[in-house]
Amino acid sequence: MRKLKKLISIALLTAFAMSFSALAANEVDSAQSTSALMEQAASSDGAGSEAISYELYQRFTDDPAAFLSELASQPDDVRQVVIQFIVWENNYDENTLPDILSKLSHLSDDQLDAAEELTNYWTTYQAQNPETEIPEDTSVTLPGFDVQTIRSLIDQNLSESDPYADEAFCISITEAYEADPTAFGEMISDLDNSDIQRLGRQIAYAVENKLVDVTLPAAQNGLEASALSVLQQAIAQADPPQRTNVGMEKDTPFPIPFDLLICVLLGIFLIAAVWKLAKRSRSR
Repeated sequence: MRKLKKLISIALLTAFAMSFSALAANEVDSAQSTSALMEQAASSDGAGSEAISYELYQRFTDDPAAFLSELASQPDDVRQVVIQFIVWENNYDENTLPDILSKLSHLSDDQLDAAEELTNYWTTYQAQNPETEIPEDTSVTLPGFDVQTIRSLIDQNLSESDPYADEAFCISITEAYEADPTAFGEMISDLDNSDIQRLGRQIAYAVENKLVDVTLPAAQNGLEASALSVLQQAIAQADPPQRTNVGMEKDTPFPIPFDLLICVLLGIFLIAAVWKLAKRSRSR
């Protein structure tokens, strides 16, 4: 009987230890420097990215000027991810990003550049999400999409082996292309035809799988062998695959972290197994 109690205790301790480990993996160390947290943001995903995004926004609102200095010192790929996090988190704040930035003064050139990048992405995001109103008192105006941000996303995605794995990227370039096809074509004019055709297939994937509600612009006849014509031909000729992860969109997150759920279920299984062994031993 003592041996049975010991087995049950071990099973319980194992389950709780694994559960706490899963929770700790999704927590952000508040003592971590802002610069290190920004670097971590670039490689985060899932619940981890949500925690980092929230922590970064708290630090931004606590001291916007200091945050801008840290942001300006980051490499371009890290900076673009952090900018997206800040803009997304700002959707839940009653103070808009331009309102927060307009209160700052005596900024350095680097801080001003970082503030401009934030404002540019915020304005583009609002334009692409009409359910969120752009305040009438903001003087920020941009073309159909932020060329620097979209091009940075493209350069990052071209290194990925699976062109359809990042559906958020497919949506972003589709919306940018719809907003201004000419500017989009000019932006990718230095890419190889194979890379442009890949973008065309990704746009077709987003449209065919109804990831985004857009009406693609009609192909422009009479175009020379330009990047835009290559892109439009690739879209028209694409035969994109059907989605394989339907019902697992990030917009409807599972209420419990998946890794924590697995740990809890494993603990329950271990306890049930030990309990069944105990019943057998008693029947004998």
